[in-house]
Amino acid sequence: MIPFSNWFILFFLHFAFLFLIGNGDKKKSELSSVSTSLIIIYSSEILVYLISIVFNFRFLSSLLITSSVYIVFFFLSKRIFSEFKFEGLKVLNIFITIISAVCFAFFIENLFNTSSFENLDFYIISNGYIYAFLFLCVLPAIFEEFFFRGVVLNKLLKIYSNTNAVLISAVFFGFIHFVFHPLTSFIYLFLLGIILGLIKIKFKNIAYTIIFHLTYNLMVLIIL
Repeated sequence: MIPFSNWFILFFLHFAFLFLIGNGDKKKSELSSVSTSLIIIYSSEILVYLISIVFNFRFLSSLLITSSVYIVFFFLSKRIFSEFKFEGLKVLNIFITIISAVCFAFFIENLFNTSSFENLDFYIISNGYIYAFLFLCVLPAIFEEFFFRGVVLNKLLKIYSNTNAVLISAVFFGFIHFVFHPLTSFIYLFLLGIILGLIKIKFKNIAYTIIFHLTYNLMVLIIL
């Protein structure tokens, strides 16, 4: 069970970080919009977590409860779906993206000797690898990319330089996983967020960030 103090720490870090980066900005409406969207995600996670620990759901009910967070991601980022472009994909770029994600997964595993799917996600893996592939690889890659690289990064780019926008979005990407994983996870999730942000800016196509994210999660699942 996750200590509820983690949630308080998360909200404190969130607002403290907003105070640091938002001081003096003229386009605070964009930053406020990002903050509101993130708080909706945090609140949804809390609600889903409380429901999951209070009630003893069967497998199907657990699946529906877990997927509800991704429904929230969808409604917060549905207007950005046009940034996924099949026609802009190149085989060489896809190959490089996949190889890079595999190398990054092994680098993180060797550096930290830990997994992104520790603790809370073990119950998902215990239900079978098809279920785990869907809920730990496919859905996070799709909806987190549309939200973080589509909504969050795009709004931050209206306020900050490319470098600062990528760094700030990577911090928020780490925050969203903070409660469910050890504190050390924030470091490599921050690094992952930077890489995904750079890919988005380089190719201007979320399809590549989804491919990288999905491949990374799949490699972590295989390594685990």
